[in-house]
Amino acid sequence: MKPTILKLSTIFLLFLLMGAGCDWMYNSPVLYNVDIYKTKGDYRHLYTINISGDEISAINCWTWDKTLWSGLNQDTICDRRQYGANGYVLSETNRLTDIYLSLTFKETIIKEIAMNNPGHPLPEDTLRKYILDNDPYLEFWRCTTELELSDSVRINEIIRNGEIGKYFERLK
Repeated sequence: MKPTILKLSTIFLLFLLMGAGCDWMYNSPVLYNVDIYKTKGDYRHLYTINISGDEISAINCWTWDKTLWSGLNQDTICDRRQYGANGYVLSETNRLTDIYLSLTFKETIIKEIAMNNPGHPLPEDTLRKYILDNDPYLEFWRCTTELELSDSVRINEIIRNGEIGKYFERLK
């Protein structure tokens, strides 16, 4: 009888801890939902890669979350970047270590197709040839609250009111 009670107590305790763990997750600020930044130019529709040391990390535009792109017959863009107030860009996808290429998303997809390589990012030597800006960010702020890209009206209000520091941490 005691082993059964011990097992049931253990299971109950596990469920209790799991519930407490979930409660902590939902009641804590969710970090890194949206970033806001300013760049040296209008790079919003340009393809980004991440370089760490000599290693390049690039997304495959052909297969990466096709819901983000409009069709190839139109202007293929990433809809996770939006113009914001006072020259800021709101984004869910950028990182401070990203650099911009002189290629749009559409041009990148067309090059992947031309190289008979859809389904794979462009080769590193090709990506390096198109680097436009190694240090594109004038300012970069990371969200420290529960704001998301869908809260763009609220984020633009925060920017216009000069309250960025209340909701975002300045990384650059």
